[in-house]
Amino acid sequence: MPLINYVHVAGMHVEDAQGVVEQAYFKKGVLKYPHVSIVITSYSSGVVLIGEVGRPGIYPIVGSGKLFDILAEAGGATQNAGQAVTITHKDSTSPQTVFLTNDPVKSLEANVPVQQGDTIIVSKAGVIYVVGEVLAPNGFLMDEKGQYTVMKAVAMAHGLAKFAKPSKARIVRREPGGEQEIPVALDKILVSKSPDVQMQSNDILFIPSSKGKQAAARTVDVAVALASGFAYYGFYR
Repeated sequence: MPLINYVHVAGMHVEDAQGVVEQAYFKKGVLKYPHVSIVITSYSSGVVLIGEVGRPGIYPIVGSGKLFDILAEAGGATQNAGQAVTITHKDSTSPQTVFLTNDPVKSLEANVPVQQGDTIIVSKAGVIYVVGEVLAPNGFLMDEKGQYTVMKAVAMAHGLAKFAKPSKARIVRREPGGEQEIPVALDKILVSKSPDVQMQSNDILFIPSSKGKQAAARTVDVAVALASGFAYYGFYR
């Protein structure tokens, strides 16, 4: 640089680099009250953005260098996105997780700073399926972690159909070792004689028909087949 020669600033934040250059001018006696502004015009790398966003890829830091700027560049989150966004900073081994919400105040808290070299992963929302004798069987995206119960799932499916047999309701839970069948006393839950049951992502709530003894006997096969159909054709939030 003029009058002070080379100044090493590699690896510094902009503010620190400005301070180093100012000190160099001050120590050389070139300027009594030096003030230096450094503007970054390009980056050697960007932020890696993957997961449930419109256009995954590598994006340069833009605007204020905040998370929402990067998401906006990528076309925003998809309709299947979950609330959790995981950020792994290039200089840290501990990922940071923030949550996107519809609450304006809490949403601003999620707009954290990001740096080039960071990796951002937008999660996919969990899905539960309600099939069988309900008025609107379908798959539903989970917006709130741990907030979905059997009663809420039935309500989302617009309630029981005419020939439903709630006493034989089942949750089919798909695990690495195979499907697990969990009996649900929905008839008792409906009249508050039994506690509600929490559901997990990828659970299938199957309400059999009072007419179909054979179908009820092979709950897992029927439930998985019906849920697979909704997964193929799409589902509601």
